[in-house]
Amino acid sequence: MGYNLKIGVTCGAVYCGITLLLFQLFGNSINFTTKFFLDFVLLNIVLYVFLYFPIKRKIYSLSEPKFYYGEGMKSGFGATFFASIFIVIFMFIFYNYINKDFLSSIKDSALPQLNKAALDSLKKSNSIKTLIANSSPVTLMLQQFAFTIISGMVASFIIGAFTSKSKSQKDAEKRN
Repeated sequence: MGYNLKIGVTCGAVYCGITLLLFQLFGNSINFTTKFFLDFVLLNIVLYVFLYFPIKRKIYSLSEPKFYYGEGMKSGFGATFFASIFIVIFMFIFYNYINKDFLSSIKDSALPQLNKAALDSLKKSNSIKTLIANSSPVTLMLQQFAFTIISGMVASFIIGAFTSKSKSQKDAEKRN
């Protein structure tokens, strides 16, 4: 658990550091859709890089091939959980104290687009209400937590599969 905590916190810190750097460079000049896509790519790159280490460490510490995949995934899930907690705390601080204008910039950029959209008035009204209701630091934190957990689980599945296969092949070569 200690190693997963260390890797998870490091992973979260790297993601948060890059997020702060991008905020310093671009501020809120990036539209929400582009920002969401960049966050998705950034988070997944950081997760894949950092989850590789605890998964590989766990799999290579085992001697029984039937446990490689499952134990490797559990190790990745543990690191993801700690990274998620770190990132959520950062998000709270970021949206409440550093980038206070983000939520208003979403509303300012999204409301004109919704008003221009070819939707009937009821759908427009419901879309605007949903946008405003979901624009709070707490909802952003919960969405980020869920997003990080899901991305980390997918990364753990993939990395666990490739790493356990690699370890199994190396074990087979040693026996031959």
